[in-house]
Amino acid sequence: MSSQYPELKGFYHLRETIGSGGFAKVKLAYHALTGEKVAIKIMDKRALGDDLPRVKTEIAAMKELCQQHICKLFQVLETETRFYMVLEYCPEGELFDYIVSKDRLDEAEARIFFRQIVSAVAFIHYKGYAHRDLKPENLLLDEEQNLKLIDFGLCAKPKGGMENHLFTCCGSPAYAAPELISGKQYLGAEADLWSMGVLLYALLCGYLPFDDEKIPSLYRKIQSGKYDVPDWLSPESSILIAQMLQVDPKRRISIQQLINHPWLRKGFNIPCEFESKYKSTLDEDCITELAVHYGKTRTEMEEDVSKWTYDYLTASYFLLLEKKMKGRPVRLLQRPTATDKTKVRPLSIDEDNESPYILTPNNKNNRILNGYSDQKQRPAKEERVKGRARERLEFSENNKENSENFVVPFTPKATSHHRNPKTPSLIEPPAKPLSPLMSKQLQVALDDTCNAQKATRKASVFGSLEKVFNMLTPKKNRGSTSEGPRKVKALHNVYRTNEFNPDYVLNKLKSTVEQKCIPFKHSDYMLRCTVADDWGRVKLAFDMEVCLLPKNSYIGVYRKRVKGDTWHYKKLFEDILQSANL
Repeated sequence: MSSQYPELKGFYHLRETIGSGGFAKVKLAYHALTGEKVAIKIMDKRALGDDLPRVKTEIAAMKELCQQHICKLFQVLETETRFYMVLEYCPEGELFDYIVSKDRLDEAEARIFFRQIVSAVAFIHYKGYAHRDLKPENLLLDEEQNLKLIDFGLCAKPKGGMENHLFTCCGSPAYAAPELISGKQYLGAEADLWSMGVLLYALLCGYLPFDDEKIPSLYRKIQSGKYDVPDWLSPESSILIAQMLQVDPKRRISIQQLINHPWLRKGFNIPCEFESKYKSTLDEDCITELAVHYGKTRTEMEEDVSKWTYDYLTASYFLLLEKKMKGRPVRLLQRPTATDKTKVRPLSIDEDNESPYILTPNNKNNRILNGYSDQKQRPAKEERVKGRARERLEFSENNKENSENFVVPFTPKATSHHRNPKTPSLIEPPAKPLSPLMSKQLQVALDDTCNAQKATRKASVFGSLEKVFNMLTPKKNRGSTSEGPRKVKALHNVYRTNEFNPDYVLNKLKSTVEQKCIPFKHSDYMLRCTVADDWGRVKLAFDMEVCLLPKNSYIGVYRKRVKGDTWHYKKLFEDILQSANL
């Protein structure tokens, strides 16, 4: 896979495809320097055609829109043939799948999600943008079930501010505002508010307020503004939806009113917070760790990061910051690399191993790697903690590049202030001369000790590397065979069967899909199904994986939409399960 995308080799370790569209695919990957999971959106320039401006619009917007409920952009890489966008990875999939799995959400849960949607959209509008494509499949869930808004390809930043009108008709028809599909000029914020009304309706009802397979009929329904109000909707919910689904945009509720709406405050007693939680000042711990790695002072590293070029350094900083915000150690997987042909080595080695790392004297500045001057050294104990974390190998396939990156032991001098006074030094001259036999025995003992230490260090180094590679490599790629279905953690996109035999469930799914003449590929306990149009182009793709459920013995079926219309996928998947009678 690295040969297919040589630009990413050594920087990211690519894994499976987790999504695809007309001109792009999204792959799961690991950031080599931090070991963190990322999603890489890969776009073929040749296939983009007229959509090329959309990509540039999306990149420009995501560089500016940095907020806790907006999917974070880490890095952008452009070549002659491709765009690469390195993005925040959201392992729990689309909000749409969550809705489908529960049929519909209760009011309390829908309120939690909708507050996060309001937070993201309010921030976007505050920054002068309109999203123009708000829908459940553009809202992803992270590992903590927080929403992240994605896909800014259709967003717009009106010149002169949000009070200036837009003209382009774009977005998904079922979520489009009446003024937009009528071909009239419109305000982006007002169009987004209509889409948010459709979103809240879908959360609370499990289906769309305006739906029709024929686009002209769908547009007539939207322009009429008439929709069914199910019995389970509370009066408060119905009123809020009606305030957003006003055909006349001037009568529609504003985002400012929505932030402080009583329905959204219920159970929280505070308005929706839309300000970004990411500080404008750089994090000192992240800067220090990067400065150590690249052999620069903190001031130099702050200057480099502050350029926000969205290169590999920007990605490394953001991912370190993510680790810190999750309460994890701010550490890189790789040890510091030597710069300007200098080697990294300890000042000295003593029994307490309290040696800070410095650059060798051939560097004019003779800086300590953490950015502090050698004239203002930090306390020994603090240096010891940071020093130990640096003794790691570079993550590289080129052994020659790493041949000079091992820590070089510095020969200790016979000075008392670097020794524990209670421990006699082995290099001090003995009080009495030794006999040849005793001298030989002592030398053998020293050699044995050195060999043992070398073996321990070697085992530790290669053991650590093995752990890193094993962590970054799925079991199926390490040559192991499948021993049965995997156990899932999240259940929102898993259908629970009444069966206990995974092979029986798999065979039932295969036979049902074959009967319906749906093409599929089979791998272990997963089926990837595809539906093509009359010209043979894939218009829908989704996965069905037989899995084990936590805390019980029933077998589940994990589902995931890879490509295509969400509601078509929902109906087809439910039809397959019903026909399989699981």
